[in-house]
Amino acid sequence: MTWRGKRITVMGLGLLGRGIHVTKFLAEEGAELIVTDLKTKEELEPSLTQLAGCSNITYVLGEHRLEDFVNRDMVIKAAGVPLDSPFIAEAKKHNIPVEMDASLFARLTEATLVGVTGTRGKSTTTHALYEILQKASEGTARRIYLGGNVRGAATLPLLREAKRGDIVVMELDSWQLQGFGEAGLSPHVAVFVTFMPDHMNYYRGDMEQYFADKSCVFRFQKPGDHFITNKTILEEIEKRRIPIPGILHLLPNTEYLIKSPLLGEHNQMNLAHAREAARALEVPESVIETALQNFKGLPGRLERIADITGVTVYNDTNATTPDATHAALKALGKEKNIILIMGGADKNLDMSPLIKNLGTYCKAVILLPGTGTSRIRPALAAENITLKDVESMREAVTQAFHAAGAGDIVLLSPAFASFGLFKNEYDRGDQFNNAVKMIDIGNQSLSKTRRVHCIGIGGIGLSALARLLHHEGNKVSGSDLNPSLITEALEREGIRVFTGHNAAHVTPDTDTVIYSVAVSDDNPELRRAHELGIAALTYPQALGEVTRRYKTIAIAGTHGKTTTTAMVARIFQKAGLKPTVILGSLFSEEKTNFIHGEGVYFIVEACEYQRSFLNLHPWILVITNIETEHLDYYRDLADIQSAFDELAAQVLPGGRVIREHDYAQDEVPPLRVIGEHNRRNAQAALAAARAAGIAGDTARAALAEFTGTWRRQEYKGKTKHGALVYDDYAHHPTEIKATLAAFRGKFPEERIIAVFQPHLYSRTKQFMNDFAESFGDANKVIIMPIYAAREKNDPGVSGEILAGKIKEGEFYENTEKLRTLLEKEGSGTIIIALGAGDIYKLAESLTHDSA
Repeated sequence: MTWRGKRITVMGLGLLGRGIHVTKFLAEEGAELIVTDLKTKEELEPSLTQLAGCSNITYVLGEHRLEDFVNRDMVIKAAGVPLDSPFIAEAKKHNIPVEMDASLFARLTEATLVGVTGTRGKSTTTHALYEILQKASEGTARRIYLGGNVRGAATLPLLREAKRGDIVVMELDSWQLQGFGEAGLSPHVAVFVTFMPDHMNYYRGDMEQYFADKSCVFRFQKPGDHFITNKTILEEIEKRRIPIPGILHLLPNTEYLIKSPLLGEHNQMNLAHAREAARALEVPESVIETALQNFKGLPGRLERIADITGVTVYNDTNATTPDATHAALKALGKEKNIILIMGGADKNLDMSPLIKNLGTYCKAVILLPGTGTSRIRPALAAENITLKDVESMREAVTQAFHAAGAGDIVLLSPAFASFGLFKNEYDRGDQFNNAVKMIDIGNQSLSKTRRVHCIGIGGIGLSALARLLHHEGNKVSGSDLNPSLITEALEREGIRVFTGHNAAHVTPDTDTVIYSVAVSDDNPELRRAHELGIAALTYPQALGEVTRRYKTIAIAGTHGKTTTTAMVARIFQKAGLKPTVILGSLFSEEKTNFIHGEGVYFIVEACEYQRSFLNLHPWILVITNIETEHLDYYRDLADIQSAFDELAAQVLPGGRVIREHDYAQDEVPPLRVIGEHNRRNAQAALAAARAAGIAGDTARAALAEFTGTWRRQEYKGKTKHGALVYDDYAHHPTEIKATLAAFRGKFPEERIIAVFQPHLYSRTKQFMNDFAESFGDANKVIIMPIYAAREKNDPGVSGEILAGKIKEGEFYENTEKLRTLLEKEGSGTIIIALGAGDIYKLAESLTHDSA
């Protein structure tokens, strides 16, 4: 066929590659093209870049227009465009041929066509048959090609290559087979593997139409053609009284006993169909057997991708139906040892059989978001299954490994479509592989790293880790959105810090990227690291790896962990043990969050947010307290407690877990830091010292000298009129109440002004009434606007609403006006800035002298 000068509309460019290659082929052959797609130019940028050199293409993006479907010589539509589209109807009204890539190729080629279809199993069958035919064609002039529903490839360009005598093996989905039906074509050798409900959103629940499209694989064959199927499919055909024109090769529904590395009964059946098709093409049995024994399967089809600390990982992203997921579970599940990652966009399929079998195979189920997940959640909740909802693939993999132990299996087998959270099922699989790679790297030593880049280096934890890696001789750089006291200090220490995030900050010679958990998946530096294949770890993952080299003393708890960590560090120093320390604040004397030690001990503050602390395997674990917090992540208090229990279970053999009841009676020396809560922190520190074998007198002496940390009851100075100014990190009702009680105990007669900057909309909303009741020891309460941090604005909650619930509460939106007001306060007044945001800047700006 001559394409030059033909006026062709290509409907559906897409991102998977087939539309790109069809368009490029036609453009190179001289056709005058209109390419139309509902996606925008920005969304299609990767595809458009590959077509940049083609001058004979007119693009209509973000819409379809009726005018592009008249006065044309041909329309080539993408497989997913329904045949009842009004634009296709417009073309047919004007007698314009409507074609599809695979069926158009089939109509024009002289090569022998082999077509494979089935609800599931067609990809594995297609590629296994392709491998057999490749092996059989070695040393001959015959060439074997892959076509149809193959990732990143189009079939039409094979017209340039495939000749008479060559074989094209085509994977054909029901949408592509619509095109074969329209053309009245079937492949010379047809294979029909399975049939079960799928794409019911596309077919609007019509299984008969779905089967009618599938049957086009054999319906138009000629006498002498071959049709390979099984008894189950034959029953479906006979039920509908569809004639079979070709030679029928019928496989029994029995064990096939094929020697292959692939797991599962379903794969035995797939390979049996490939073998029978090869026999129909007169391939010798010895060649078939050798090829099948060497066939390793396909990416994303029950693909074993990693073995990490005794956990085996499988990627089955192409399991988009409940039957496919059930088959994977049956293939892998010898006991209840599978952590299943599933969920996604709904296809309107019956999920009840799968749901009822999950408890047989699954230790836990991690749920990706989507319309399908939302539909089945009530049914899942009714089963006795451990469930965890997540928002991203990265979080899903992290949670799966938290739940997994040695001998367990982590399996991505979604049972739903990928649309919504992912571009397609390939993107879903790629994201899974990348997330697993991060976990794998996180279990390898960072000691070999030489060049490290930290995204979000201004964070209190990541900056400390950057200092550690820098001290060990690594070349460390980092980036943060804004400069700060911490980033300025890092630069003085020789660490290069960029302001803002840019892909150029990550260079090919970077060995490892470490990023804050606040960094999103679309961060340009993180994306660049993935593109370059650079190891990327979250801060908690990297911290977990670094601490494996030491005897780790981890301090966890909803409140008090920073001060307790600092106290424990001072005790170990006093005892001459020279610990390495990472603190979630700054030591008051050194003004640093990191101390590099020389001994075997690593003292670290363990954060519970997003279960980050589960990357740690402590020798000693101190749990100061557990309260409701971080409800933007945890479901409830029970969920929070379960996370602490998981951490306690990770304490090393011979180690110790210390809880509140273990130290409630310990006597504490007089402290320089004030408040009952600090007395309890000191008790926890004494218990940790006792567990490490440190003498009680040494520990108490260290506590008596302890002067506190940055932003914990920190004295900043005086206003010009003599009011004392303090700054404190308290951002939870319990912490605020304890802090103000401590100040009231120290200053019983003074006037206390509490200035509070709420931190996070979710926390403020959850604890609104508790916050309102936590300021009882203050004479005056001033509320500032909410510091959003990682969250989006929630119009239903505000600092002004909180101020209205407090008896002595006032709301100030303008910081300058508030500063002017507070600067007038004189002696006899205590001003306390409270909050986890940037309120410390206000406290610093009020002081006339320096602390």
